[in-house]
Amino acid sequence: MELGEKLRRHVLKKEYENFPGVQFKKVLLPDEYTKNEGRELEYLTKTYSIPNDRIDTRCDREHLIAWIKEKVTPYLEKGNNVVFMDKGFGVNVTILDTEKMLDFYLNSKSQVGLCIINRSLKKLLDVSPEENDYAFFISNI
Repeated sequence: MELGEKLRRHVLKKEYENFPGVQFKKVLLPDEYTKNEGRELEYLTKTYSIPNDRIDTRCDREHLIAWIKEKVTPYLEKGNNVVFMDKGFGVNVTILDTEKMLDFYLNSKSQVGLCIINRSLKKLLDVSPEENDYAFFISNI
């Protein structure tokens, strides 16, 4: 592992150790994903997937955040084991408070969006900006 990668992993670790609403477990190495998780992540990033829902990018940030919360909250319950995909790394955490976690995460990023693997429910959730809208994807792992 290169020094730059070690440094980025360390910075993420410190960020998620102080993250409200979650209990940090670890920053995952590439070989720590299950076969199905790796396959779904690759499929999502390398193919054109049809989203489950979408919202226009011209809406204001508060409306976008409310829409994301509405879409993902049913799949993120207290005690769930989840992996946040952040800056190319997976960060494994346990959810302690869904509302606090989402408020902090969605308001601390310059660009709104998220990609989460819920290992407890075997779901991949992704909200990503596209050309004219934000797309919401959910798939079974």
